[in-house]
Amino acid sequence: MNIFIEIQNDFLDFLKKNYQINKNLLNINFDNNLEEKRIDFGDFSTNAPFVISKILKINHFEIINNVILNFKNINISKIEAASNGFLNFFIKSDFYENYLSLILKNKILYEKTKNKKKYNIEFVSANPTGPLHIGHGRGGIIGDILANVLKELGHEVTKEFYINDAGSQIEKLGKSLKARYQELCGLNIEFLDDWYSGDYLINIANDLFKKNENSLLNEEINFFSEYGKKKLLEKLKETLNNYGINFDIWFSEKILHLDGSIEKALKILSEKNFCYELDNSLWFKSTNWNDDKDRVLKKSNGEYTYISADIAYLKNKIDRGYDHLIMILGQDHHSYKTRLNSIINALGYKSEILSVILYQLVTIKKNDESVRLSKRAGNIVLLDDIIKLVGKDIARFFYLNKDADAHLNFDIKNALENSTNNPVYYINYAIVRMKSILKKFEEIKFNENHNNNNKYEYSDIEKMILRKINSFGSILNKIENSYETHILTYYLLELTSLFHNFYTDNQCLNINNKDLTEKRINLVKLNLIIMEKAMNILGIKPSEIM
Repeated sequence: MNIFIEIQNDFLDFLKKNYQINKNLLNINFDNNLEEKRIDFGDFSTNAPFVISKILKINHFEIINNVILNFKNINISKIEAASNGFLNFFIKSDFYENYLSLILKNKILYEKTKNKKKYNIEFVSANPTGPLHIGHGRGGIIGDILANVLKELGHEVTKEFYINDAGSQIEKLGKSLKARYQELCGLNIEFLDDWYSGDYLINIANDLFKKNENSLLNEEINFFSEYGKKKLLEKLKETLNNYGINFDIWFSEKILHLDGSIEKALKILSEKNFCYELDNSLWFKSTNWNDDKDRVLKKSNGEYTYISADIAYLKNKIDRGYDHLIMILGQDHHSYKTRLNSIINALGYKSEILSVILYQLVTIKKNDESVRLSKRAGNIVLLDDIIKLVGKDIARFFYLNKDADAHLNFDIKNALENSTNNPVYYINYAIVRMKSILKKFEEIKFNENHNNNNKYEYSDIEKMILRKINSFGSILNKIENSYETHILTYYLLELTSLFHNFYTDNQCLNINNKDLTEKRINLVKLNLIIMEKAMNILGIKPSEIM
């Protein structure tokens, strides 16, 4: 039950009935005044009189007077006019009492979706040719939290990892691993510059040599490709598990090559006249959908390009019956987003079925300076290093606590601080404080002559907390519609700040006033329920002690 949305919808119906401007109501804004400095402006405000006056060419005070005199809602105590054409709405104090009691009784924090959908979210999908680096941590947390939010609202969600295990990169992995193995066998090998040279391959080669000595010298490249891929996938899954991410499906690109899916998909495009042959190669007319150039599907040597596999893969996912596909990619895939849309259109599906979320780069900030990433210099570059250094929970929060469109500077010093400067510590400090208050309340013994207030008036800070709690469902709905997962961390920090301010200025336990104590204890209980729910969605375990 979001009181703001209910009143706002009621108000919009009033405007439609009185002014017949349905198509223009989209320009009307509502502002929930959750900041302390704006408490005098009511519980929420709207620019409706100003918007309507411009459309109908009438004085906005005429509209204001009509609303004040004629708009009725059982939860509104008063409506005030502001000089700038805004209206300020004040909610009755009884609402706060009833809302708090209702939530604590029924444990229903917000409504589930009435329009359930089947989502497929593909994210991370790193090539199995090396360990996950710091950038993968950002895409991973965006995908994982988005999946959690959609599930929380009642949707069916599949988290999928696409394994790029076909083509030249895997062959190069095999060549690189075989070369390292041959070196251990005492052979003098020329290691090419474009091969994979990381220490991780040397470690895999060492394991191979210890178990087999030089008995594998006659094995083909394919053996080393498959062995290297297997070991690197195992490590990749271990890293993601340590990060709190588990996938429902690990989809192998190789399957698309083996079961004829690529040929079938390209046949569809050919029948639609979206392909042509040039220089003994097969091309896709991707410029029909604003791509900067047409793309090769099949090379002159008969080898399929990665775009061909992408076409078959997208078709495969849609054929599995998903209502919506979401892909989370690094910002360097911006042009690839256009290509994916061209594939969707060419296959005959509506472009709305696919959403692509792009996230910006990640850098490391250490000792107040951004670190130039270099593995040889010993600086942190791997996701494993981040998780081991700051812990899973802090890593998840820090990676998410920024809009995906913005560059993320991961502050190591801040992440390691056990102080309120660290947002995770700040949140957990509030949670532990709440638990401590509730534990003490169970042990409290009130004086026999304790006071009872016949009418408890909630303070401004208490109303702000309850309004913030009431908006939690709207926050989840916003993420559901916009995919802006970072706003959940913003919300949690704002609610935490409100609680700390409340605690500083209000005595929660008063042996001389049972009614006041119980009202404030109920507020603490509800605050804790919401904060722990938000932490659960973030995949972060709330602290029990500090």
